[in-house]
Amino acid sequence: MSQKIIKYFTKIKWIIGFLLLSIIPVHAEDDYQFYFSSAFNIGLSDVEDIKNTAPINGNIRTVKDDDVTGGFSGAVGYKWQQFRLEAEYLWRYRLDFGGHFEVDRTDSTNFGTNVQTQSIMLNAFWDFENQTKFTPYIGGGVGWTEHDAEITRGNLVTNTSTRLDTTNDNIVWALTIGTTYSLGNNWSAVISYSYVDLGDLELGPFTDGGKVDAEYISQDVALGLVYHF
Repeated sequence: MSQKIIKYFTKIKWIIGFLLLSIIPVHAEDDYQFYFSSAFNIGLSDVEDIKNTAPINGNIRTVKDDDVTGGFSGAVGYKWQQFRLEAEYLWRYRLDFGGHFEVDRTDSTNFGTNVQTQSIMLNAFWDFENQTKFTPYIGGGVGWTEHDAEITRGNLVTNTSTRLDTTNDNIVWALTIGTTYSLGNNWSAVISYSYVDLGDLELGPFTDGGKVDAEYISQDVALGLVYHF
């Protein structure tokens, strides 16, 4: 994990600690609890607004700009009445993206990459409590994400190729709707849908300055378990 990720995780930890210290003394007699959750995530992921920098010239003829990604998440949170605040870590693997760049209707460059991502987010949710075992909720979050890309660039004229590994950081935000289902005692099941904006992919630059940039978004479905302390 990069030093930037560790730095921002530390900031998020202190923010949560400050918020909890400010809430608990005031509402010590009310309904509050800590919880831990873990989930498996499936994402329908896309890259959009693809831009290339010379000498990767021409317009892209996309071979693959969407993919199904998978991942695992873990979160530690605090619930007070209907409000929840949590810190979440998510590992996402992997987005495959590639295409050919055309100059005068002739393919000149073949470009392909696979990207794995890890994110740390601060989320806030509102629970719609009722008399059933289901508790629907809405919310969202913001945080920091790191993209690790393995890139292959091929020159279709000279039939040569170059490999490059890159890492870049970005702001990530998400909107979420879901529901929990009480399993009794301290356990609940959870299912959710999230729209996630993972920021920009910076694929390059290569030694000659050529690179490809794109916006990375995903629509995620998560299925997991929650343990209430």
